Amino acid sequence: MNGFKSFMLPTLLVLHAATPLAGQATLAFKAGAGTSRIAFTGVELNEVEPRSGMTAGVSVTVPLAPRIGFELWGAFTQRGATATIFQLGEISYRLNYVQLSALGKATVPVAADRVSVHLFVGPAAGLETSCTARFTSALQPIELTDECDSDQLNTPSTSVDLAVVGGAGTQFALAPRVGLSLDVLYTLGLRSTYAGELDRTARNRDMTVQAGLVLPIG
Repeated sequence: MNGFKSFMLPTLLVLHAATPLAGQATLAFKAGAGTSRIAFTGVELNEVEPRSGMTAGVSVTVPLAPRIGFELWGAFTQRGATATIFQLGEISYRLNYVQLSALGKATVPVAADRVSVHLFVGPAAGLETSCTARFTSALQPIELTDECDSDQLNTPSTSVDLAVVGGAGTQFALAPRVGLSLDVLYTLGLRSTYAGELDRTARNRDMTVQAGLVLPIG
């Protein structure tokens, strides 16, 4: 019994020293920028250009095991794209969401207790806060800008976007109780944002780079 205690005590001390932030719940303030595009089906397009946008939010990570955690993340994010329709003109979509993500997170230290890398994946739901569209005609000098579901544009959108989020990142210890995280995320939209009667779909695709300030809770 004494031998077992002699073995376990230094082992626990090593694990605790290697994960000063990963071994406890943390709060992170994150912000970044990226590009998004919309994958259309059911309509012939000449070109689809991405939209540049920003994201900002807060996440809470709860450890489930020494290297495994659960991250709940809420953020405001901008999405959209500009599509060129053959011989008709150009239409640009600007969609904004408040997105909630529930991510499983695996962390591996690479430089003692100073640097670690992590992978995460999980589902996300985005609540649409606004959707505007601008149509520029190629046949005559007409430009319309309005809400997506207006009578003029008639391109209604769904109020909730469902997606899968995956990515990777790294975290640096800035101080004993402060960390800096750098993440790259990819969001794959599963639900069509187009809610009209035509046989068309429009799904979000989003790539984001963000930084965050990580603080322990408690």
